[in-house]
Formats: sequence, structure tokens, C-alpha cells
Amino acid sequence: MLLLKLAVIISLVCGLWACGIGQNEVSFQDEGNLCFGYYLGSIEVDQEIEVTVRAPGCFSSSCTSLKFAECEIIIDGDELVIYSEIVVRDRSRIEGACTTDCGIYSAKCQAPALAEGEYTVRHGEESLTLEVPFDEPHCDHGY
Repeated sequence: MLLLKLAVIISLVCGLWACGIGQNEVSFQDEGNLCFGYYLGSIEVDQEIEVTVRAPGCFSSSCTSLKFAECEIIIDGDELVIYSEIVVRDRSRIEGACTTDCGIYSAKCQAPALAEGEYTVRHGEESLTLEVPFDEPHCDHGY
């Protein structure tokens, strides 16, 4: 009987842990700050452009981790539509007190080479104009 009770308790504890009790996932779908050419600096005509989508906010390294991050760019004429999703695990209810550092999670994707011109970029509810070529990274919201 004691072994049965112990087995039930172990199963219950393991089941609760596996279900993520105390752990939340926060999803940022088609939201966040955009940056074009952040690592290259300048972009020339007919050059692929790396696009970085940064999840909004700061994240404690002791209580959060990145589950996954992805983005995709669809080009339709002079319009670039960026779809992104960044999912962050939040363990603050498990870990307790969290460090106050400001971690950043981001998704990266490549835009194919673009001809010279002005492009409208759409990402979720946001819209901006991107002019190709450019001499320095084009980032929004203080990236």
C-alpha cells in the first residue's frame, strides 16, 4: 500500500511538472521592432537583406528562455510583408526572484535581393517605408 501511495505521489508531481505548472509561454506574433541590415550596416541594390524582429520588452535571463523564433518575408511588388513569431518561456513562478538584466529575444530572416526603390514594409499592424539602397542599418523604435 505504501508503494502504491508513493507511486501516486510521484506520478502527480511529475504530471504537474510536465504540464508546466508555474511556467507560462508568452507569444509575440507579428509584433516587435524591426531592423534591416543590422549586422552588415549598409545594403546595396540587388543584395539580400537580413531582417531582425526583436520581441518587445526586456527579459530576465534567470527566469526566461527562448522557446522558438521564426520569421518569413513575402514580397509582392513594392511591398514586403513580414510574418513573425517569438515564443518565450517564463519560469518566474517556478524560479521566484528574477535577475533584473535586460535580455533580448529576436527572430531573423532574409529578404531576397531588392532593386533600387522605395518599399512599403508591413509587420502586423505596423507599416513603414524602406528605401534601397541605404548606408546604415534601418531600425525602428531605438533597436
